[in-house]
Amino acid sequence: MDAYTILGVNKNASKAEIDAAYKSLLDKYSEEKYNNGPLSDLAAKKRAELNLAYDEAIKNSAQRAQNEQSSQGGASTFSSGGSPEYAQIRQFINVGNLTEAERLLSEIGGHDAEWYYLSGCIALRRGNYNSAFANFKTATNKDPMNMEYKNAYMSMQQNAGGYRNMGTGGASQTDCCNCCANLICADCLCECMGGDLIPCC
Repeated sequence: MDAYTILGVNKNASKAEIDAAYKSLLDKYSEEKYNNGPLSDLAAKKRAELNLAYDEAIKNSAQRAQNEQSSQGGASTFSSGGSPEYAQIRQFINVGNLTEAERLLSEIGGHDAEWYYLSGCIALRRGNYNSAFANFKTATNKDPMNMEYKNAYMSMQQNAGGYRNMGTGGASQTDCCNCCANLICADCLCECMGGDLIPCC
């Protein structure tokens, strides 16, 4: 049996469909329902099987989305050569699941330019501007020809004064303007990755 058969979805299922099927089946075989019962071992094996199937299906879904984007001439490209791990991390960042994105990123051993860029994106979403700036700078230094990294770094560099002023005391009119500039900068970075921090812009 392949991952899709285990989850009960077709091979072209979206991430949302895969998530829904996985959660439904996981609930069906939850530990609470079979705790200390005669079928507890069988349910545990089924949960393990579902976890493996989910991981495989999500990776395939991320890879398929990336291939479709490349074939359509999408603006967002992967400097990692199309790494499914990085594609999945980008998806989690786009939907705002920063905890899962951070967890997957921490499991990657080699810290290349894409690793630092995605670390910067997570830091930016969390409001940790100093960390975001440092990571974007490292990503740009490691791959100076990548415009996605360079644009992120330059955007933060241009707004460096605003980032320094945030949280330093009383909010003046200048601080408010800097805050708006920071949000617009963050929105631009999100849109580069296919997301949208400020829907009205």
